[in-house]
Amino acid sequence: MTDRPRHTHAEMVVGLDKMIAAKSGWLETFSTGPKKRPDHEIEIQKNHLSVLMQAAEDYRRAANRRQ
Repeated sequence: MTDRPRHTHAEMVVGLDKMIAAKSGWLETFSTGPKKRPDHEIEIQKNHLSVLMQAAEDYRRAANRRQ
């Protein structure tokens, strides 16, 4: 690992929320219509979104405990 400072729980939430928005946008663009990607790719991205959402909720709870 690098010598970068660790992110706080609140900073993690902000970063994860940005990733969730990007992943949701990808799914909106590519899950239907003329730009539709193969079903297996869509399922992978949905799974990634689920993981990001769970992590964001966990970090959100941790951040709230520290207040």
